[in-house]
Amino acid sequence: MNQTKKAKWIKGILFLVVIAIAITMIVYLAPIMKQISTQEGQQAFKQKVDESGFLGMLMLFGIQFAQIFLIILPGEPLEVLAGMCYGSIWGTVFVLASAGIITTAIVFLVRKLRKKLCIYLLQ
Repeated sequence: MNQTKKAKWIKGILFLVVIAIAITMIVYLAPIMKQISTQEGQQAFKQKVDESGFLGMLMLFGIQFAQIFLIILPGEPLEVLAGMCYGSIWGTVFVLASAGIITTAIVFLVRKLRKKLCIYLLQ
C-alpha cells in the first residue's frame, strides 16, 4: 500500500474513533445531565459532591469539561449545581475558573496541534 492510501486510511480511522468517543460521551452523560436538570437530581448530586469532598469538586469540574468540550450538553444545570454546592459567590467563582481553565487548555491545544494536524490532514 502506498503512503497516500495509508494516510487516508489512518485519517479515516482516526476520524471514526473521535466520532465514536464523542458519541459515547454524549450517550453516557445525557442521562446524568437529564437527572441533574430536575430538583431531586440536583439535591442528590449536591449530596454526592458534599460527601466526596475534593473528589466531588473534580467530578463537577469533569462534567464542566464535558459540557464545554462537547458543546451539545446544556450548561445551565451545572451552573445551578455549582451555586447549590458552593453558594452563589463561590459557585460563580468555581464556574468562571473552571471555564477559564478548560477554555485556555483548548486554545493551547489547538495552537499546538493546528499546524501539525493541518499538515497531516492535507497530505
